[in-house]
Amino acid sequence: MQRSRPRDGVSAPRNPSMLGPSHGSSAVSVIAWAALVAFVVCTIGPALVGVTSFLGTDLLVSFAPWQSSIGLPQDPTNRFIGDTIDTVVPQTALIVEAAREGSFAAWNPYAAGGAELAGLPNSGVYSPLSLPWWFLPVSAAPGYVKLLEIIVITLGMSLLLRRWRLPNASWAVASLIFASSGFMISWTNWPQTRVAALLPLLFWALDRVAIRPRPVDVAILGLVVASLLLGGFPAVAGYALYAGGAYLLVRSIVVRRRWQGVLSAVGTGAAGVVLGVGLSAWQLVPFAVNASSVLDLSARAATSGASLHWGDLASLLVPEVVGDVDAGLTWGAGNPIERLSYIGVGALALVAAAGLIVPRSRRLRPSLTFVVVALALSVVLTFVGGPILAAFQELPVFSNNPIARLRVLVGFFLALLAAAGFAAVIDPTSLRAEVRLLRRARTRRHLWWRILALVVVIAIGCVAAFTVRDTLWTLPADVIPAMREHIGVVGAFAAFAVLIVVAAWVGGRRVGILAGCILPVMLVVPAIVVANEWWPQSPPETVYPTTATHRFLERGLGESRYASVDQTMLPGTNTIDRLRSVGGHAFHTSEWQDLLEAVEPDAFFSRTYSALRSGDLATSIRSPILDRLAVKYVVDNPEATVLGQPEGTIDRTGRVQVADGDRVRSAVQSGPVRGVVFALPDSVVGQDDPDGVTVTLDIRDAVTDERIATTSTWFPALTADQSVAVEGEDIPADRAWVAELRFDGIGIPAPVAADPSGRLGISLVRPADDGLRVAHTGDATVYERTTALDRIRWASTAVTETDPAEQVATMADGSLPSTAVLLERPEDAREVASDRAASTAAVTVLPSDTSRMEVEVVADGAGWVVVADSLRRPGWAATVDGKPVELLPAEHAGAAIAVPTGEHRVVLQYTVPGQQVGLGVTAASSLVVVVLVVVDAFLVRRRRRSLLSGDPGLLG
Repeated sequence: MQRSRPRDGVSAPRNPSMLGPSHGSSAVSVIAWAALVAFVVCTIGPALVGVTSFLGTDLLVSFAPWQSSIGLPQDPTNRFIGDTIDTVVPQTALIVEAAREGSFAAWNPYAAGGAELAGLPNSGVYSPLSLPWWFLPVSAAPGYVKLLEIIVITLGMSLLLRRWRLPNASWAVASLIFASSGFMISWTNWPQTRVAALLPLLFWALDRVAIRPRPVDVAILGLVVASLLLGGFPAVAGYALYAGGAYLLVRSIVVRRRWQGVLSAVGTGAAGVVLGVGLSAWQLVPFAVNASSVLDLSARAATSGASLHWGDLASLLVPEVVGDVDAGLTWGAGNPIERLSYIGVGALALVAAAGLIVPRSRRLRPSLTFVVVALALSVVLTFVGGPILAAFQELPVFSNNPIARLRVLVGFFLALLAAAGFAAVIDPTSLRAEVRLLRRARTRRHLWWRILALVVVIAIGCVAAFTVRDTLWTLPADVIPAMREHIGVVGAFAAFAVLIVVAAWVGGRRVGILAGCILPVMLVVPAIVVANEWWPQSPPETVYPTTATHRFLERGLGESRYASVDQTMLPGTNTIDRLRSVGGHAFHTSEWQDLLEAVEPDAFFSRTYSALRSGDLATSIRSPILDRLAVKYVVDNPEATVLGQPEGTIDRTGRVQVADGDRVRSAVQSGPVRGVVFALPDSVVGQDDPDGVTVTLDIRDAVTDERIATTSTWFPALTADQSVAVEGEDIPADRAWVAELRFDGIGIPAPVAADPSGRLGISLVRPADDGLRVAHTGDATVYERTTALDRIRWASTAVTETDPAEQVATMADGSLPSTAVLLERPEDAREVASDRAASTAAVTVLPSDTSRMEVEVVADGAGWVVVADSLRRPGWAATVDGKPVELLPAEHAGAAIAVPTGEHRVVLQYTVPGQQVGLGVTAASSLVVVVLVVVDAFLVRRRRRSLLSGDPGLLG
């Protein structure tokens, strides 16, 4: 039986030599794979063996209360990765820790009044690449996730490029380039890179479908697509599927040619995508419900002017042009995370080689042509925008996601082209041989294409040089000298890379082998440098350490909440400590946002990040809304001005020199005190000392010298007037005392304001009638709000207000009694008929998991159990004594349950909406996968029997 010759890349070569010595010596392969291993060892190696943690928790030293507890000799590696440590890791940790405890953390009760959690794919914890999270501690898991990403990239590249008949050394080169590309570096520890790492496997699966689809290919593609969708980042998954769909269509047209074959391939691919959606439906259906009922996607609407600046392309070569990540500085418009496009001069030299050098083995023109066109389109959409981007933004995914995330395709396509270029370099058709071929008349057309390719490569090189030069002059003047040094190094690397490529082109195979030994080294060295500048390597002791403030809140918070001021406690990290916060880093319902903005108009740093602000704290901390949201404590920076009633002025008529360990006392004072203020009139103490200054304040009895109150606070530096909070509100009014300060860590003696006799000059902050108490000091100042209500409480009366704006105003003006609930529907108030004018009840909150609230109520009359959580989300249901009851909308963002007289058990349960339907679809899709695998195995076995027997009937 005659068989047709497989077309370009139709199948992997059957002759092993095509992957071996005929494409380059074993030395090239060894060096290429060694370079990939070296990249892993030199970047994430310390984290893999526990010397460091691959988390950016060294950032915590910049915020109270960790600032006083952790001392680091160096600055954090990257100040732009805060999201990873205040939301991604805490939420992931809560999911896996709850699972180990035997529960499904469908709800996160700790951030922003509560939010959906494990029922949605946002955390990416169900991606196969998140597997280390389920078995390893928080400090170790991220490093092994990154290792798994690189392994999956390498597996996908190897399978894909093997089908493209490229030598195995190029597989390692492509994997190294893509793993170290700008997107994969900057988005590390977000779900984004776990999705992006599956791109090579997606294209491999689609290539199988395009060439010779089998039932098992539908299953393989479905599993890859499901992994993409479970990765938790729809933008990258969507962009990948668009690119993959285009590749499938073009590849099948080139290979299959006839429309029947093309339709078969496209249909098989569509079936695989649908299967992938089905396999991930248990997460996608709840996500769709949540997106339609909770999320406001209108704010994410994209515009044609939302592309990156053309100058950001300079980061392909010089990553430093987007900013200084360890200093937290950005140059240009936008966050460096969204702009880094690094690929390296070595990779770009190989891309040029792909266009100029013809390998001696057959070249994959159709595949590379598609990659070139797709790359050009991705660059235009990402860095140019305009009408073309506007047209694409009519499509789903493009319409409501930042186009900067398309950089993932830029890095992927460049890696593929570089792999082809590397294959050409190590096994080139020499320039001399090409010239001989071009003298033939029938190759004249090829000559023009070669000339065009050379012109294009030179033009791109010139554009790159001018882009880097123009970008240089947009940087701050003090940065330009250092940037010139970076550009000089890059230029030297570029010249050497070009020299190597040209030498291989001119010298032929032997020189190509030598070039193939040098180029992987030129790729890996700058890749390691860039990765280590961006990727975190934190000391293990910085991984969410428990401070004195955390221990205080664990003891005193109970079922209530606390509020952060600015970035104290780094809002969002409380999830990992299981402490409830009124704000945080999470998706807020519009109702919860209304209440927070009524407390503090500037509460939102972004659409998903909220906290109180220090500038208006004296007013916002007393808001009655915080009372009704059960905010029992407010945590402030210990360097901030102490709230209360200021008294007196600092006597600055004298000075006293203080050195390390010196103590200085004030004149006699008396009565309760919240804070002491002292002054450094002429100097800044500790500014140049990374160890800072520790100030210990003792309040001592003026007669007996007994210590009445004490606190010790670390300051990065002392400037001007400095206040120190102290727990002294219970000091009797007639008790005399003195303030004693001790300074530790002062390198050079400094003057402190004093009276003429040398006694410490101070002013005081007295308690005020503001409902506050200083409850904890030292690493942070914690105010107790004595007027806060319980988060789950009893209400015996109701006030009704139907207008949402008036609801907020009523909660804010303080007119609501603590025994009343604000209902939104008049009929809800009429449902409760009490036989007492003002019923009372004992409300006991029972232990439960994160998605359930269980309450025992003993009431002497009818009333309501009020829950001050963010419950305006589908999925919550309530029962009283096991019987379903309605959750009544109350308190603008919360809910209430009507409860009759007597003893009752009230249960609120969160069930992921749409999950049952999704689980059914996922179960059916899993069965389809099994059937496809079985059918394919049967067909393969049948075909093998037919080949052995020669039975044409079995051959079909």
